[in-house]
Amino acid sequence: MKKWLFILSIILILGGLELYFRHRYPITYISPNIYQHDKKVGYRYIPNGKYYSEKQVVHFNKYGYIGPDWSIKKDSSIFRIAFLGPCELTGALLVKDTVKYNFPTLIQEEFFKKKYRIEVLNFGVDGGDRSYYNFELIKQDVLQFNPDLIILLNELPFSAVDYTRETYLGYLIIYPMGEVNSKKKAEEWAIILNRYKPFVFILNNCHILKAIAKYYYHRNKNSLAKFLGYSDQKKIIIPDGNTAIRYSVEESIKMIKELNDSLAKRNSKFYLLEFECDKHSSDFYSKKDLPVLFLMCNFTSEKFYPEDLHFNNLGQIEFKKQLIKILLPLIPAKYK
Repeated sequence: MKKWLFILSIILILGGLELYFRHRYPITYISPNIYQHDKKVGYRYIPNGKYYSEKQVVHFNKYGYIGPDWSIKKDSSIFRIAFLGPCELTGALLVKDTVKYNFPTLIQEEFFKKKYRIEVLNFGVDGGDRSYYNFELIKQDVLQFNPDLIILLNELPFSAVDYTRETYLGYLIIYPMGEVNSKKKAEEWAIILNRYKPFVFILNNCHILKAIAKYYYHRNKNSLAKFLGYSDQKKIIIPDGNTAIRYSVEESIKMIKELNDSLAKRNSKFYLLEFECDKHSSDFYSKKDLPVLFLMCNFTSEKFYPEDLHFNNLGQIEFKKQLIKILLPLIPAKYK
């Protein structure tokens, strides 16, 4: 009898710990394995791909962006807006199953409800230090769609991270562009992780083990720590950390002005989008005569994820509300 009481006590204790860790440390982030290398813009999403989370499926169109398969030819009765930028535009990819919005989609839905003849195209690609690549996407991808308005959510100066991303055996692998040996090492780790699939599955679904694994790999740098970290995050970075090419402010401004000169011939306009902009930044943009939209949102703490400060659903909705106020004066009345 005592033996069975002891076993039951252990089961209850472990069950209680599992419930505690699930509540206290919910799994919110998972690295999506939907990338392919691109030598011109670092990386992009796999065209016609899908990203599965527990509560939704994110579809990528044939161009490799979130949204339907847009028509390249634009109807003259439609006003077309193209958004570019990092993770703020790809909200659904940031967390495992909690963010179901991204603000370009929300804006499109709002315009559709009001029967506005406005089309919103989302060219967002997540990742930090990618402002130059996002800017480069205008020439590579965006201009063929003949947008009337191009909005880039990025601050100056431009930067370009020198790491690329790919999907390999279900894992996100990140390595310096052009470094074959680093790519090979990342692929070798993915092969090892797949060899131990049952353990990785248990680790990813048992919060007690996840807590132990995180404690270990955050405090150690040996092979076991790497194995646990890669298993937990579904992400392999070789080597750890990354660097970026930094363009000067003057170089960045020159790029923007050259773009706007070319867009003027196409009857199109380009704007940078800044949020949380202080007076110093505002004065700087004004002095340099740069096309900037300032988003003065009330981004209080409940609109972010405390672990990494990415926007949650409330943040995306706030973004949508404030952006629509800014956009409508820029759109001719005949489209509204």
